[in-house]
Amino acid sequence: MAWQGGGVSVLGWQDVFSTLLVAASFAYAAWSLMPALWRRKLAGAMLQWPLPAWARGRLSRATAGGACQCDGCDQSSASPAAEKKIIFMQRRP
Repeated sequence: MAWQGGGVSVLGWQDVFSTLLVAASFAYAAWSLMPALWRRKLAGAMLQWPLPAWARGRLSRATAGGACQCDGCDQSSASPAAEKKIIFMQRRP
């Protein structure tokens, strides 16, 4: 085992890095799969904490209402979508 200065092994840093990576992945998956009501409540509670501006911006978007939270619902177009013609393709024998 290779040792670095300070008595911390390389394997120890790999453990720390992989633990942080797994924790971040878990948090992302939990946030993405969480029901919208829970996500809004949790984001509202987290807005009470002293957070950086970028984090406050993301959490304030999560507290906004909406059915799907896809960030596209608030951007409605003025004109209705044009009907698309259905084309049937025949298989060749």
